Amino acid sequence: MVRRKQDRTALFLSVLAVAVAAAALTFYLWHLNEMTRIGYDTARLEEDINRLKEDVRKLETRRAELLSLERVEKIARDKLGLADPRPGQVRFRSPEEESRVLPTGTSR
Repeated sequence: MVRRKQDRTALFLSVLAVAVAAAALTFYLWHLNEMTRIGYDTARLEEDINRLKEDVRKLETRRAELLSLERVEKIARDKLGLADPRPGQVRFRSPEEESRVLPTGTSR
């Protein structure tokens, strides 16, 4: 009777040891899998960041092209029919006139 109890205890401890080892191995494999997945995700996101930085650079270049003074002047002359102002058409204000504050609704 004593021997049977020892056999059950030894069997229980053996099963417990195998279960703990299996759980540890499962956790280790899961951990490796997650680290690999995170590595791939990080690489993909870094590629996305680099692609977006390149897109921003291209858009900034395009913006500079569209806002160039030569292009704006060409559009103003060709499409809008604008021309240089005639002599006397432009009036310059003195700094005193610029700094003067007028009541709302009053033109300078």
